Amino acid sequence: MAWADRWNYVTQIRRILRGYFLSINQESGVQFPGCDPETRVGDLVERVGGFRLVSRNLYWMWKGYIEEVFIPEETSGIP
Repeated sequence: MAWADRWNYVTQIRRILRGYFLSINQESGVQFPGCDPETRVGDLVERVGGFRLVSRNLYWMWKGYIEEVFIPEETSGIP
C-alpha cells in the first residue's frame, strides 16, 4: 500500500473512531522494489496523533506480527 493511502486510512480511522481500533500487522520494515517501505502501524498512528495505545502483544497466529489496540486520546473511562 502506498504511503499516502496508509496515511489516509489512519487519518480517517481517527476521524470516525469512537471505540477501539485493532491493528494486526507485521513490523519487518521490508522495502520491495518499486514500493514504499513498509511502515509500523504504531509509528503511523503516533504521527497522525489523537490515539492512545491500550495494548501491544505478539500475535499468536502469525510469526512476526503484532496486535495493537488503540482508542481515541480523549476517551475517558476506558483503561
